[in-house]
Amino acid sequence: MRGMSLATCVAGLSVMLMATGATAEPYPSDVAESFMAGCREQSDEAICRCVLGKLEETVSLQRLLAGRLTAETLAEHTLACTETTPPQAGWTDSWRAEFRRGCALQYPAAQCECALTKLELALPLADLLAGKLSEEQRDAALSACP
Repeated sequence: MRGMSLATCVAGLSVMLMATGATAEPYPSDVAESFMAGCREQSDEAICRCVLGKLEETVSLQRLLAGRLTAETLAEHTLACTETTPPQAGWTDSWRAEFRRGCALQYPAAQCECALTKLELALPLADLLAGKLSEEQRDAALSACP
């Protein structure tokens, strides 16, 4: 009787996990590699690996492949990962390039590079992704650079 009760619990947990879309299994390598390739264009490798891990824990492969991954879920996981990823996971090349392009419209390249360095040291990636780079911070960094 005790074995049946345990089996019933396991079956119930499995049904509950399937209903919520949760999974603890890694995605197939082609799916994971595709996600990582796209993610690395926008973020740091460590953050991408963290987000992929969270997705594998909470979003079933079927749900992912059916396109039922919401932007909110992805943003929630990304923000959680940026808050827990070590500090060496800084601005990505795409974020740097975007800053340089916008800055170059108004300022000399040397001043933009100087400001970028100051902002990278002062503003962690999590804050950048959360939209916390204010015009005042940008202007202060540019003003501090020759």
